[in-house]
Amino acid sequence: MISSPLRLVLAGFLCGLMTIGTTGCATIMSDGGGDRPVHITTEPSGASIFVKRGMQDWKQMPGETPTTIYLDPAKGSGQYQLKLELDGYEPITSYIDSEIDPWVIGSVALIVVFVIPGVIATAVDFATGAWKKFEYDEMHFNFNERS
Repeated sequence: MISSPLRLVLAGFLCGLMTIGTTGCATIMSDGGGDRPVHITTEPSGASIFVKRGMQDWKQMPGETPTTIYLDPAKGSGQYQLKLELDGYEPITSYIDSEIDPWVIGSVALIVVFVIPGVIATAVDFATGAWKKFEYDEMHFNFNERS
């Protein structure tokens, strides 16, 4: 039978161990979930930016180039179509696609080391979309003059 003071020490140690083993960050991904910044520059500057995803209508983004727009890489397929327009120049269309953030491996690996925090972190990363990122965080475009 274990003495009463030793039982208290053992209980305190186990509580401390459980506290350490069940704490962790909610997400370990580099940028978290939700909208991510994509910096757009053009030569010449002053272009309007329009964005659409899938079959949606074009949506004009605020500001003119150079500017930073905010898009969510986890929505739908994660692919957006960009259209840039500047008076006197041919419009430019391009795509920006999302990819799996390499940090997802760390989130999953955390499950091996600390089961409960690893499951929580991985679940949060997938639920918030933090497991995806854009292939570029900066894009530059050169306009051609209209003929």
